[in-house]
Amino acid sequence: MLKSFRGVMAGGGRYVLAVVIILAFGLVGVPALENFGGSSAIQVGSQSVSSRDLELELRSQIARVQQENPNVTREQALAGGIGQNAIQTLVVRALIEDEAERLGLTAPPSVLQDYIRQLDALKDPETGEFDERRLGLVLQSQGLSVQGFRDLLQAELLRQQIVEALTGTPPSSEDLTRYLLLRQIEERDVAYALIPAEAASREPTEEEIEAAYQENIDRYQSPEYRTLTVLEITEEDANEGIELSEDELQQLYNARQGQLSAAETRTVRQVVVPRARVDRLEGVAEDASLEEIAEAAGVEVSRLADQTRGDFINSDVAEAIFSAETDTRIGPVENGFGVTYAEVTAINTREAPSFEDLREELEADLRSEIAEERLIELVEAVESARDEGAALAEAAEAVGLEARTVGPLDRQLFTQFGAIADVPSALGQTAFTLEEGEESSSVRLENGYGFVTVEAVTPPAPLPLTEVRDQVVSGVKADAASGAAAEIKAQLQAALGSGEDFAAAVTGLGGEVTTATLTPAAADAAPREVAQSGFSLNIGEVETVTPQSADGIYALTVSSVRFPGSQAIQQAAPVVAQQFGQQVGGELNEAFLQALEEQTQIKQNPRQISRALGQDEG
Repeated sequence: MLKSFRGVMAGGGRYVLAVVIILAFGLVGVPALENFGGSSAIQVGSQSVSSRDLELELRSQIARVQQENPNVTREQALAGGIGQNAIQTLVVRALIEDEAERLGLTAPPSVLQDYIRQLDALKDPETGEFDERRLGLVLQSQGLSVQGFRDLLQAELLRQQIVEALTGTPPSSEDLTRYLLLRQIEERDVAYALIPAEAASREPTEEEIEAAYQENIDRYQSPEYRTLTVLEITEEDANEGIELSEDELQQLYNARQGQLSAAETRTVRQVVVPRARVDRLEGVAEDASLEEIAEAAGVEVSRLADQTRGDFINSDVAEAIFSAETDTRIGPVENGFGVTYAEVTAINTREAPSFEDLREELEADLRSEIAEERLIELVEAVESARDEGAALAEAAEAVGLEARTVGPLDRQLFTQFGAIADVPSALGQTAFTLEEGEESSSVRLENGYGFVTVEAVTPPAPLPLTEVRDQVVSGVKADAASGAAAEIKAQLQAALGSGEDFAAAVTGLGGEVTTATLTPAAADAAPREVAQSGFSLNIGEVETVTPQSADGIYALTVSSVRFPGSQAIQQAAPVVAQQFGQQVGGELNEAFLQALEEQTQIKQNPRQISRALGQDEG
């Protein structure tokens, strides 16, 4: 399904931008996409989720819970599993974003700009036009920069292109909907009887068991087993012995000064006048105060605290504000949607975090960087040794590691004794693509890399009859019962063809007729095998089934089918059609995400996750 879906999206479908509902997140607590440095808490394919992303998502989910129940504390929410839910939410988002990137989906700036202007939450309620002031208030209340908001919106648009392609399933067809509804209300009158059949109940002889075993010997085979030499090079191996000097940490801190340096922010009072109201300012004095301008235009004076230059959408407005002195009125400045008047009330310098403030993060990042380099060096050293003719165990020893011999094990990584072998699944799967004596290249594992050599292959072989006797006996009995059922069915059909009714025909075979009315809500009105078969027969059709807990063969027929209250289904049909379509879309979406998750490497950093989940909410 995933492959076919990608095929569609690689064609014309990739340019179709689906309708998006970013306000489904309520613009409340949606994680800003800025990553202020630091190791990823979660790595999903090429997508990184920072501890800050996780912290903000957690806060958002806790806030939604507390809206429903204000008495729930952060600790109670975490104990209830909200932390794992936040992680899963971000993993799903990242999976879809990773796939969107792989498909080459884009959301051009013009599309983002148009979409922002169409959001009802950002429109003036009186004019119905986009209100930049409202956008500024939303960004400020959510702690989002303009670029962060754009990144967030673009990611959401791309996610929705994929999700809408799956969940935007149309309602089910009229015929299918009617069938589904009728099946819920139908009533079936059935007649059935248990007919004695010695062949279906007797125990097979030893000769029959031996003959069945030999005839079906291919069914009773042991799996192919393989003995392997495996080498795992883990992140723990690479981390071992890493010592960080103060000079190295200081160098990393200095290298990040461009990102961490103190930034100037400004607190601003502003009035944004929509273009439709600019003409109301014709009589306003040039030196009018912001309050006078706001009153004339019928808008409000807003206050934006600690704004950076990048927080302003319009570059002309940003330039005017950041080149002005305090307590000086600015404007009018054209902003693309009208004009802006402003006044800088304070100029602030945001202090950069100190070396000690970032020590823990710097140590983690530097350790991770060195470990990754060491990991690659170890892999390359093993490959180099093998290129020179060393066996895998010798190559491992040359770099200070130890290879293991495991097995014999089967394709499902079970040993001959039924235990689960201690082998990463990726290495086990690779091993069964190799020939005996063949070695793999490096294989990416969840926590590092691995190599595998197939030392020996034990081909499938027949299992002794003593080990599979129960299976053989069950097979013989099932075949005998199936043959008896087919013979009884043929006899009944012949009797009915000669003019006998069902009751007379089964009585002649030693059975006694019982009648029952089957409905979806009362399928237990007859034995399970009868009920299951009864719902699939046409009127007058005869069937025989083998019971699991009774001696003999059930014979049955359906005499009539009714649909009481069928006229009422017309009213329910549109709703059912929509619900069924949504259900199909939901199942497609779930299957798609599962396929993505199975093929995408997902790594979690326990330290960063604990840091995010353990931070105080304030």
